[in-house]
Amino acid sequence: MTEDTTPHAPPENGLQSPALPVAPDSSQDRGHIPPPAPHWLIRLVHQLRMLLLRLAIRMMPPQLTLFELATGGIVAQMLQQAIQLNIADRLDAGPMTAAELGTELNLRSDELHRMLRACSSAGVFSLDSAGRFSNNYLSRAMRSRVSGTFRDTVDYFTSPEINEVWTELPNTLRTGQGGYEQLHGCSVWEWYAQNPAAEARFARSMMGLSALDAQGIASARPFRQIKKLGDLGGGAGLILSEILRRNPQLQGVLLDAEGVLHIAQQLLTKRGVAERAELQPGSFFQDVPNGCDGLFLKNILHDWDDADVRTILGNCRSGLPVGGKLLLVEMLHEPNTPNRVSSISDVQMMMATARGRERSEAELASLLKEQGFELTRIHPLPGFQSLIEATAQPPAAAH
Repeated sequence: MTEDTTPHAPPENGLQSPALPVAPDSSQDRGHIPPPAPHWLIRLVHQLRMLLLRLAIRMMPPQLTLFELATGGIVAQMLQQAIQLNIADRLDAGPMTAAELGTELNLRSDELHRMLRACSSAGVFSLDSAGRFSNNYLSRAMRSRVSGTFRDTVDYFTSPEINEVWTELPNTLRTGQGGYEQLHGCSVWEWYAQNPAAEARFARSMMGLSALDAQGIASARPFRQIKKLGDLGGGAGLILSEILRRNPQLQGVLLDAEGVLHIAQQLLTKRGVAERAELQPGSFFQDVPNGCDGLFLKNILHDWDDADVRTILGNCRSGLPVGGKLLLVEMLHEPNTPNRVSSISDVQMMMATARGRERSEAELASLLKEQGFELTRIHPLPGFQSLIEATAQPPAAAH
């Protein structure tokens, strides 16, 4: 989906959850983005994990592995409840029993203990021999008042909204239409415009995903060569703010729907770069900012089919001088190479966007060439995304 948020995202109080005492937050600056591990280390560890997982699968009866896969939706439902109950925040002060948590939440302790024990069996939360639950490496990333939290992203992917969308998979396989089209008769973006609470959850989710790549993107070499950068569909401006902070020679323009720009103004101000960032309402389907020698789109192209991607890239080429830089962040996915992250992301695009998809290097290179760009370099990012650098060619080079 798009980078930080979608058009018309309301403030973060769009969703309600059980009351939680507010703790001091002086050391937790939402403007700070925690540094990720190096991209090569993350990918190496992932490959090692998958190797060990394949080895374990071969040594286990297939029934047990299939049971774990088939019950993954149960884990998702429990994580959704843990988020709505703010369990990770409640355990931040120290271990608690289900009885203690149940008293705070007005819930039955036996059932709550059983649910959290099952979460612990999946690796989220720890349970000691005295029956006390505590946060661990994974559950700490689900706290709400910390930099780099992944709470909102987990909330989105485990939400009733997404569960309902996936019930349309049989029809998608027959018709090619995504879940929102079949359920609601409109695109996901039109549906969000009518459902601001769900749109707010999605907006927060995308910001959580962006934080993973922000420092890796902003420190990439191509930004050092650009004087004025247009961030198209950049939402709340998290990535643009990090790029501006790391590249003091840059001026930035954030292009997005007018309804989201007030959120971006607040974030850019908080991060100290508002004076170098112009906010421009608009859509990359109509135009791009003038006077830019670089354009940036993060996780935009995978939301759309090839025809729409050609329109977006064509507008980008029209707005750039010869030699100008187009910088894309996408998750490259080869057609015959399964990958746990990019393959799942691809089918999520299939179900939750306007016929979007993850594309291979060759597929993106072809689309870029058709619209007058040459793919010049690919920069790996932490996680599984890549920064794709393309250069605007003279008109005669376009095909």
